[in-house]
Order: sequence, then C-alpha cells, then structure tokens
Amino acid sequence: MSMYLDTSVLIAANKPGDSDYEYAKKILDSKANKLTSYIALTELVSVIARLLIAKQIEIDSRAQRILEKLNDEEKAQAIALYILKKGSVDILECLGLVPSGIFGVDIPIEFQIGIKIAPITRLRTLDNLHIATAMLNKKSNEIRFFITGDKGILKKSRIINEISGLVVLSPKEATEKII
Repeated sequence: MSMYLDTSVLIAANKPGDSDYEYAKKILDSKANKLTSYIALTELVSVIARLLIAKQIEIDSRAQRILEKLNDEEKAQAIALYILKKGSVDILECLGLVPSGIFGVDIPIEFQIGIKIAPITRLRTLDNLHIATAMLNKKSNEIRFFITGDKGILKKSRIINEISGLVVLSPKEATEKII
C-alpha cells in the first residue's frame, strides 16, 4: 500500500509555522511507501526558491554549510532533492506521450487525464495533474491514499474518490488513520 504526497505535504514538513508542519514531518519520517510526481518536483523547487528568499524553510545545519557554496538555482534544487531523499519519497515518472487531438502535438498522458477530470473536479491545473498522476499509477504502485494540505483538494475529496478510487486525507487525518 502506497500514498501519493501532494507538494503541500513536502513543503509543510520543512516549514515551521505551517499548520500541517508536525503531521507532515511524521508522514515523511514514517516507513510508509511514499510517492510523488515529477510535477511535484517542479512545484517543490519553485516553492523552495520563494521560501529561501523569505527565510521560511527549515534547513538542517549540516546541509546549510553545503548550500552556502551553491547559487540560488542550485540551492532550490538541492533542497528539493534533500527533502525527497530524507523522506524516502520516490518520484513517479511520466508514463508516456499521447496525441492531444491537435494535429502533430503529443502531450504527457497525465496531462490528457488532467484535462479530462478538470470539468469534474474544477480544481487548479497542477492539482488536477497530481490527481491524474496518482490515478494513472494507482494500480501499478498500489496507491490507496492521496495526502494533501490543499484546502481546495480536501473540499473535493468525495468527488476525487468517486472518479479515482483514491482516499484523500489531510496530513493530520493521515497520521491518525494510517501512520
């Protein structure tokens, strides 16, 4: 059994003051099989770059010394990879390209499914891409849970469960029910 972690969980575990900080840390420290996507990796680097400027991200003191030698781009990427490795979070890869319906333009299958579910979920683009990725990898990676701190996704948990079979939980719910 695996859980898909939304970017919000990865950030919360490293951002003191976040309402999900303690719960997200417990999730990342757990022995559970944790998965996320290449979409989350991109989003994670983007958020970290902003949090670094605002000094709102927690960085291990040993890692801090190494980071001093890097430029901002390298720092954000290094921190993202550190968060994923430290939490034993595996990154799901793109499952391939499919025709978009526009002559000669192929898109990742995750995007095709994201487009398909968008009118149903009415969530933001990246949220739909995360859900699509978890849906497409559900059987092959035994994903049962979609963990997120995103209030919009949590409000749509019933709809997401209906279209995907995934159980959507907040970090707090995840620590109470499955960690």
